[in-house]
Amino acid sequence: MSKKFLNFNRSLLQLKENISILFSFACWRIMRIINKIVGDACKWILKSHGIYTTDEFSFVYYSQLGEDIVLKKIFLDKSDGFYVDVGAFHPKYYSNTYLLYLKGWKGINIDAMPGSMEAFKKIRPRDINLEIPIGLGRQTLTYYNFEDKAFNGFYDSLPKFVPSKLIDIKKLTTVPLQEILDQHVPENQQIDVLSVDAEWMDDKVLKSNNWEKYKPSVVLVEDLHINLGTPEKSNMYEFLTKKGYQLYSYIPPTIIFIRKETLRLLQTTMKVH
Repeated sequence: MSKKFLNFNRSLLQLKENISILFSFACWRIMRIINKIVGDACKWILKSHGIYTTDEFSFVYYSQLGEDIVLKKIFLDKSDGFYVDVGAFHPKYYSNTYLLYLKGWKGINIDAMPGSMEAFKKIRPRDINLEIPIGLGRQTLTYYNFEDKAFNGFYDSLPKFVPSKLIDIKKLTTVPLQEILDQHVPENQQIDVLSVDAEWMDDKVLKSNNWEKYKPSVVLVEDLHINLGTPEKSNMYEFLTKKGYQLYSYIPPTIIFIRKETLRLLQTTMKVH
């Protein structure tokens, strides 16, 4: 009887050990499934807010070719900056300022496209969002609205090079940038970034600013004609260098200028780090 009892006891202990192993394995599998579900859910939530990167070695950018990554490097850990985005187009897509918005910045988004600010009001409620065309003065111009909104803009006549279907044509009245800034920039507020992408109106937007009053630290603007071998031949380059700016980076077709005072401060900061 004692031998049978010992054998039974050993079998029972082995069974308990096997059950314990199976239970531990089942718990491990369940936890892996739960972690994956929770992890995927967290990634989806973060990605929907534009702040999820695929891994620790990657960067998220929203601008056309990574211009916002350059801005992020310039301003380092600054979390309370102010921008003015002329030709903002979309709150995220091709945006030079959305990555800054995610860092805590705020500012003014301006675009001439009818209905463009509805999305901005939903996605970027912290900003001032204005559906206003910007130009040298109060002029009534012809605005072409295409199926692909990236080609929308003011043209003298229907452009033949646009590979998109024309939807309609509107007459819109432009307003100088200075007038908009006078109305909406808070008193004593420094403009850290001025981004301009106004489809053939970029030079007019720049010239419509009061550069004595509003001196953005960094200016981004499209320049389809600049040659880095002879940048002085570019009207945009000539204009901004005369205003006290220095060419900092070129991400075709965007040129990035930085105020000389800001550049000196940036160089000092980089030496400290």
